Amino acid sequence: MAHAAAGDIYNLGTFGGLSSSGRDINDAGQVVGYAQDAVGRSRAFLWSISRGMTDLGTANGYTLAGATAINASGSVVGAERDSETGFNHAFAWTPNEPNGTTGTFIDLAHGEYSTAADINAAGQVVGSSTYYVPEELCTPDYPNYPNCAPAYYETRAILWANGDGVDLTSTLHGDAAFILTTANAINNAGQVAGQSSYYGVVHAFLYGGGNPLHELGTVGTTISAINDAGQVIGDSWTSGGGGYAFRYTGTSGSGGVTVELGSLGGSGSHADDINDAG
Repeated sequence: MAHAAAGDIYNLGTFGGLSSSGRDINDAGQVVGYAQDAVGRSRAFLWSISRGMTDLGTANGYTLAGATAINASGSVVGAERDSETGFNHAFAWTPNEPNGTTGTFIDLAHGEYSTAADINAAGQVVGSSTYYVPEELCTPDYPNYPNCAPAYYETRAILWANGDGVDLTSTLHGDAAFILTTANAINNAGQVAGQSSYYGVVHAFLYGGGNPLHELGTVGTTISAINDAGQVIGDSWTSGGGGYAFRYTGTSGSGGVTVELGSLGGSGSHADDINDAG
């Protein structure tokens, strides 16, 4: 459902299927998300009051897709899925004219599979990509052989600009065990917020915008959004398994203040988005 300024509620509809879900909205009132078609396939959509629901299509013959974010000019990002392998591929869709309904669909394929989470006004896209790391040579006494490692998949935070993806971990200089695993949000200053991992311990991070990396300091944190003031919101999980929504105010490369947002008397809370007013 989408809310108009007067408080009306609009049913965004589907492509003939049973369900749909809106994921993001821009200042022009355009909504993106995914909707089922008549045979139950999820399709990425762009919706507006004047033009209704538009199917953004796919590439490479894929039939499944979903949109996750839209910027002020109507550029959209998300992921399409290869139904044979089940792997996602990040995509960007750029309108032929600002906030138009026809445009160019670009496969941002990076690694074995990938997804795009957010896009800023400059068209910079963030998300994640998963790579296949082949096994190292093993001997019969594995796992005691020190130079032996089985094959595995590793996920990295990615920043795309003009269609080219950069592994954000590769821009850091330090301990190889420290990995930026997921980039969830980017603001118009180019600051990126997401999750990192150090020997399996998860932390939130804030990076970019001309500043060095800053860990937000809370273990077990997931990031949902960042505004143009650099305020970050998300959820943090306690050792007891409970979770609470938080807002972090600061700048990458310096300390900041984390505020627990509380709940409505329940056992936890969740934060999805934040505007520029905080």
